[in-house]
Amino acid sequence: MDAVCNAREAKEFLISKIVAEAQGESVPLSETERKMLYFTESGWTLPDIMQVNEQFDREYDQDEYERNGENHCQGLQARSSRFS
Repeated sequence: MDAVCNAREAKEFLISKIVAEAQGESVPLSETERKMLYFTESGWTLPDIMQVNEQFDREYDQDEYERNGENHCQGLQARSSRFS
């Protein structure tokens, strides 16, 4: 595994793994869902994250999104455990 140099690279790495896990589970993320993985109130994020957040609030169920995200992360963790 490559070394991660900073928080932005760490975030990019984790997001890429979550997106791949969702695709592998045949539940691909929409562009809005994918962009929301970058949401933060501090630190680096996407330049249009506030517009994405507004769209997300109008069109998505946050509780369901968080449950799905948790499931993807659990799948990643299980997959990582098998290879270590």
